[in-house]
Amino acid sequence: MRQQSSRFTVPNWIKWTTVILVLCLVAVFVYVGHLYQTIQSNKLSGFAESEESVLNETDMVTVNQTERFHGTDFYHVFIGDNKDGDRLLAYVNQTNKDEEIHTFSLNNLMTKKQLTSQWKNECESCQLLHSTYAIRDTTPLLELTYIDSQNRLTYRYYQLDNGEYESGISFSNQY
Repeated sequence: MRQQSSRFTVPNWIKWTTVILVLCLVAVFVYVGHLYQTIQSNKLSGFAESEESVLNETDMVTVNQTERFHGTDFYHVFIGDNKDGDRLLAYVNQTNKDEEIHTFSLNNLMTKKQLTSQWKNECESCQLLHSTYAIRDTTPLLELTYIDSQNRLTYRYYQLDNGEYESGISFSNQY
């Protein structure tokens, strides 16, 4: 007489397949977590050294905000105050570490809010994604990243000293 199996037993190949799939998923999650941590640490690396340079080599005594800018060269951008309470903007070149730190008084420049408002009047149907301080040669700029009315990703650069449009580029998702 043949022994009948229970309805609740699972064939061995299903058990092993399930175990292997679970182990693969765990391995993928561990790898993705490690990759994320590595990217984040690389993204923030060098800020402490750049901040120390800014505090030692410029009039800035406190740093309130840090940003990154990738143009022709890669810069760490610091916004802070001097001992008189004036707001300063400092650019530390990461591509050419020997280049001097470029410092500007924000009291003499247009604010992000002013330039964003000016841009919004020019491009009412556009959706602003991001704004960041930028620099080209020794000219401080504001980089606006947005989606324009034709659904293109657009970068526009405005001079901080007078608010004039400097340059821009658009990328279409049509190919």
